[in-house]
Amino acid sequence: MAEARPTEERIAELDKKIEQIKAQKKAILQREKQAERKARTKRLIQIGAEVEAVCGEITDLEAFKDYLSKYSYAIKKTQEPKPDTSADAFVNSYDDFMKNTSV
Repeated sequence: MAEARPTEERIAELDKKIEQIKAQKKAILQREKQAERKARTKRLIQIGAEVEAVCGEITDLEAFKDYLSKYSYAIKKTQEPKPDTSADAFVNSYDDFMKNTSV
């Protein structure tokens, strides 16, 4: 029975470390999401400011949305495709690399 206690203590310590790591992971993901929201908000404000600078104040939002829908294809053609920098994209590219590499 002397060994049972240290084993239980080690398991308890490991459980505690697991919870700490989970909390760290959650905090990192929350910071990443917050940064993404902040960047999106900034981008939306900048786009809105540019629209108002070019078009003046938009008073009929529905008509403006219809216009954007009608000509969105032209706007999309002017934009560079955004590279996928997510962790999933990295893992997928690594997996593809490993599939094509003979070891």
